[in-house]
Amino acid sequence: MIYTTEDNRYLKCRTPLIEYIKAKHLYNNENLIYTKKYSNGTFSITNPTESFINCKFINGYPHFNIPLDKCLEEIEFFLSDESMYDNKFYIRYGDTHPHKCIPKLAQVRNLIIENSLSSMIGPNSKSFYGLGDISLKSLKDFIEKIHIGYSPEELFIKIVNNDIPKDILAKLEKYDLDALKQITTFLKTIKLIPKQFLIESTLYKNQNLYKIIKNNPKFSNELKDNGELKYSLQEVMFINSLLRNNQDVLINIIGANQRSHVLKVDELLKGNFDVRNRFLTYEICRNADDRKIDIWSKKLDEFIKKNNLKINGDYIDYQELLKILMIINSNDVIIDYNKIDKYKNNILKFNDIITGIDDLNNNKSIENRNDLIYKMSLVCYNLNKSIEMGNQNNFYKYIMSVVNEYESNKEKYINLQGLYKEFLVKCFDRLGYNSSEKIKELRR
Repeated sequence: MIYTTEDNRYLKCRTPLIEYIKAKHLYNNENLIYTKKYSNGTFSITNPTESFINCKFINGYPHFNIPLDKCLEEIEFFLSDESMYDNKFYIRYGDTHPHKCIPKLAQVRNLIIENSLSSMIGPNSKSFYGLGDISLKSLKDFIEKIHIGYSPEELFIKIVNNDIPKDILAKLEKYDLDALKQITTFLKTIKLIPKQFLIESTLYKNQNLYKIIKNNPKFSNELKDNGELKYSLQEVMFINSLLRNNQDVLINIIGANQRSHVLKVDELLKGNFDVRNRFLTYEICRNADDRKIDIWSKKLDEFIKKNNLKINGDYIDYQELLKILMIINSNDVIIDYNKIDKYKNNILKFNDIITGIDDLNNNKSIENRNDLIYKMSLVCYNLNKSIEMGNQNNFYKYIMSVVNEYESNKEKYINLQGLYKEFLVKCFDRLGYNSSEKIKELRR
């Protein structure tokens, strides 16, 4: 689920096909589809309107054709990794604490969603793994380890007011660095690329922003008894530290169990800060509270062997299984790790698609317009919609619709296999499955 400060998920997206239908047909960001329900194959939208031009209206819905060369231009735009956006995206994820820096298996969902989301957005995105080192529990752990005469509350006040003694600050930085090293090792172990880290205590070096937030009379109810920021305003501090202009977008990945917190922060932002902030919430994972990777990875490996989950004849590894689970399921679905047997058929389907890529030829003979090309030409549209919805599963469902079209008419598309092959590899790449050795081999 996506929550936005503007109450609007729309993202300004530019692609050859979108710009063409805006100019040719006065398209205005409606839901775009390719359909054969009332024609031999036309593009249309899902709501009736009279505002379109240069098209045929059927039952109040505009139906229009897009030239083959424009469809191919759109596909090439996607294959070449051209950017759909002019603005930048920042993704905040992770948000663990130094005293318990290694995520639980349930929290790994957060990390894999970031992997897919940043891959879907492309080079316009920059991710920050947040380390919440000013939580009172972390500060208590820090104090106990270095034996200083402060209470957690006293040390918190000194940190947020940028008044911490230099010797203690140096020890805090080492404490944080030790946690970051553990997180980096963990990320590499689960085959995710470590991104930039953002330590929460460092935000308060910007005392100007801190005082603007703290002294705003509208936020007086969000201050603690000691006059410092409550959790909701700490979030406001985080958001305004990352967003420097009103064109760029920040996406905070957070558990759906924190919905009340999300709504409170949105309320504080609206009318007070001109920022494009989004919360991407994901549902909980049951039976996934273990932080010990050796224990939970072994259980996943056993599931893989038991169900013969292979790609190109080789067993997938647990890191791949985690990615596949997050791709084939919506972020709004609860995942129970004691009941992942129910996903077996969908996992096998995913594996079959990847395995089948290797059997495709390299032909790219495009002579006539056809349904496969038209469906593939909606790739950027569906990619953008998935980003707007904050759900990689939406893009996977679109890929499945293209696969179903190809599988239903294999002989018809034999001369398009090379383009279709390149298309599938790039689609899974954009889903964040590119770290798979199997996809890497196919890309070569």
